[in-house]
Amino acid sequence: MKKTLPAVLASAVLSLCTTPAHANATVEEGKVGIHVKGHGLRIDTVDGYMDGQPAGTRAQLYTLAARSTPHNITGWQNATHHTWGLTKTSIVHWYWKGGQTFPDGTRLCIVFNKAPGDNPCAIIHR
Repeated sequence: MKKTLPAVLASAVLSLCTTPAHANATVEEGKVGIHVKGHGLRIDTVDGYMDGQPAGTRAQLYTLAARSTPHNITGWQNATHHTWGLTKTSIVHWYWKGGQTFPDGTRLCIVFNKAPGDNPCAIIHR
């Protein structure tokens, strides 16, 4: 038993230091947020949300890679309005069947036409 305990502890510490790759993230900036789900460098779904329900709310996804200009990966999508009690939110959703792969270190960002300046980005990494 004494010989296996150090091996178990070593594997536990190693698993904490080298977490498996995943692409799940939630980032908020101002009144806009982005929620990304996937595995490794592959993204399956992206949800964007904005506080409030202004008429004509639309959102678009773009990427920022190291030393490059922004690159639009989706067109503008109309947001749906949801109300939970006193909370009013505009929501957009993208789903990529089979996922979409991005290079390591790419920042996946969202912009809402009714919230200029609030553009949160999730970093895709191993």
